[in-house]
Amino acid sequence: MKFLLPIDGSEASSNTLRWAVNFLNPDTAQILLLNIYHCSPEGGYRYPSEEESLKILKDARTLFENNHFRVRSAETILGGTADTICDYAWTHGVDQIVMGARGSGMSRMVMGSTSRQVMQCAKQPVMVVENRKSDPLTLTRPHQAELAELSEESHQPIKTLLPVDGSEASWETLKWAADFLTPAQAFIHLLFVIPRHASADSPEAEEARAILEEAGRFFERQGFRVQCEQTANDPARGICRYADTHDIDQIIIGTRGKSPVLNALVGSVSSRVVSQAHQPVLLLRNMDVSRLEVSRSDQLPLTLTSE
Repeated sequence: MKFLLPIDGSEASSNTLRWAVNFLNPDTAQILLLNIYHCSPEGGYRYPSEEESLKILKDARTLFENNHFRVRSAETILGGTADTICDYAWTHGVDQIVMGARGSGMSRMVMGSTSRQVMQCAKQPVMVVENRKSDPLTLTRPHQAELAELSEESHQPIKTLLPVDGSEASWETLKWAADFLTPAQAFIHLLFVIPRHASADSPEAEEARAILEEAGRFFERQGFRVQCEQTANDPARGICRYADTHDIDQIIIGTRGKSPVLNALVGSVSSRVVSQAHQPVLLLRNMDVSRLEVSRSDQLPLTLTSE
């Protein structure tokens, strides 16, 4: 799969690169690095400078190549950030865009406003990596060939929180996660947030348990370790609180979902999770599940259709 990473040299951009090295599969991921520069109207001033752009790309390429990734391209182009990123992704057949939620400096390359704009214009899933932990992400992900040899004691799985709501979009996100992650790499936490007023024996709670059981069985058939829980709370607050209390390493959440019975994880909820969570958040939009395959043993319990 082709992953496009827009980078600007900021701390947030560096954290996104580190995340990609930790979580992408070097055996299947093809990396496209993109740095966008700006020029004054007169054309006499460029930011970042050509020298700075080349250093940003060189450092990123070195990071990936040292961790066994294939860097398909590393380019610096003139543009206006969001539209430029979307156009580049489309013309280069990119499968997913990975970018930070905020940045620094004059370029504003990975600022929240840009990532939101990319989410609106991109035809591919957009993964927004929000790193709010005080320490930078560390490069702990071993090469895929070495991963299978590591015992459970010597390799700490990545605690991955997947909020579910029973909607088709929610199942799409689960299918993406099963295809993207590996059982040796991730410990899956499935969370259903029911309305705050709902009791443990309410119809909402009963339906939530049924959906969690179905989703849990799916991941178990793929070989994942799974923990399923439900909580009564505001959706975004419940997700963030669970992530903090269970020491979650990353959250994966979709931006679409419409369940007629339960509160769906709609865009406003996912946006609040991005802004409030203390963990990296992978925000998936425009999912095209027809391009993904669960490569292990089973299919989802729901027949999926792509838009």
